[in-house]
Amino acid sequence: MYTVLNGTLHIPPMGVGTVAIEAFNPKTQERLTGRYTIGHNQVSAISTSKDTISVLYRGETKSQRHQVKFTVTEFTMPYDAVKDADLQVQWCIYSKKSDVKKHFVITDDGNKHSISNGANGEFSYTGTSEKEGKWYVEAFANNPTGSTDTSKLLTAIQPKITKAYWADSKGNRINRSGFKHTVYMHIETEGLSGE
Repeated sequence: MYTVLNGTLHIPPMGVGTVAIEAFNPKTQERLTGRYTIGHNQVSAISTSKDTISVLYRGETKSQRHQVKFTVTEFTMPYDAVKDADLQVQWCIYSKKSDVKKHFVITDDGNKHSISNGANGEFSYTGTSEKEGKWYVEAFANNPTGSTDTSKLLTAIQPKITKAYWADSKGNRINRSGFKHTVYMHIETEGLSGE
């Protein structure tokens, strides 16, 4: 049973599916039809704390450079803790967008992979990698789609210094210094973010 209150159509919950609606204006004899889908909330966007991390080797102490955090930033419908109480956001990885059907679902092991599924309204995944390479990480509620909005590319690399030189107080490269001058070391790195 549908009811109209103040020009708004109210439809009781009916589960998941597609509903057809028809509206008829007796004054103009105009008939309008439409369809809407009843479903569960979906992830529509995620963000990442960084796109490159350092490989975590066995026996090495996990630090900030080894970890990346992915967070759901947007849902299809506004997130409501009560209405979305059963919402289970899952995280998966795959090597190429064309391999989205060959995804691997990530589980929370408390060490390499940590997942927050709605605690304090946050849906996030924090992880590390034990090998070099590039992977897509995606958040989804039903099935991964390979969408650019819900997946991000992650690169795990060997940490390295890419550039280093002596510099003056303004950051200019120098190759000699006088007595009692302050000298700085300028270093650029990859995979050492946060160190």
